[in-house]
Amino acid sequence: MKLSIDAGRCQGHGRCFELAPDLIDANDLGRGEVLVEGEDVPDALIDAARSAVRACPEGAITLSYGAGAWLSTRKGPKAVRAWERANGALTAAELAEADTVLDRAGVSRH
Repeated sequence: MKLSIDAGRCQGHGRCFELAPDLIDANDLGRGEVLVEGEDVPDALIDAARSAVRACPEGAITLSYGAGAWLSTRKGPKAVRAWERANGALTAAELAEADTVLDRAGVSRH
């Protein structure tokens, strides 16, 4: 799995490097920069990578899973939640939290 940040979308909110400091750091402009660019994310840091992807309000972070499978907030929280449910990426507690966030945002899950 590879992690990437679209520099054109990143606005420097900093959530990603707070959640995944071993994977992402701030560059000179205060925007996220992947520390493992082009490399596979270590298994021990996959959960941190997923958290960074979910936390990015600009949808600038993508986690690629081989041929065409990816996780990004660019398609909205409903799409991310559906992708993660299908791929077993969320725990039951995270699913409940995602439901709460979607409800507060007024996003239908159906």
